[in-house]
Amino acid sequence: MFSVVFSFWTKMLDMIETALRTNGFSFQRIDGQKSLEQRTRALDAFNNDPTCTVMLASIGSVAEGYGHAFIFTMNSNWCAHFSMRSLRVDLAAANYVHLVEPHWNPMLEEQALDRVHRIGQTREVTTIRYIVNNSIETVRPFSRKFLGFTSPCFAVL
Repeated sequence: MFSVVFSFWTKMLDMIETALRTNGFSFQRIDGQKSLEQRTRALDAFNNDPTCTVMLASIGSVAEGYGHAFIFTMNSNWCAHFSMRSLRVDLAAANYVHLVEPHWNPMLEEQALDRVHRIGQTREVTTIRYIVNNSIETVRPFSRKFLGFTSPCFAVL
């Protein structure tokens, strides 16, 4: 069982990270504070290391699907060369997705979910959305229905 935990708030990811570490889970994390190299290593570990069972990710860091970095190199003749390196965010190793809180923009959520539902995904994927009962979040399912999203899986706390 491999899980991706999405949150808009990095402080929430910090709290989840503490709980995972306390309980001995092997995990990786990608968010806006991570460099392209750190993201690449984290994605590689999640997709290829069977002991790494959880990926923590901020919705903003994966919704766009790519990360970009400009690389500056200089050869032995002192000629400068600029290139751009990109990173494709592929979380198809997961079979559980946890959306810790609803995002105000449902399209960002859907784009993040698309990183798990990629070509080559061979597992059934279960998505769990956490909603606080008796809050503004309970209005959200109606707006999702209006926009044509039909994801039926909600956990009411």
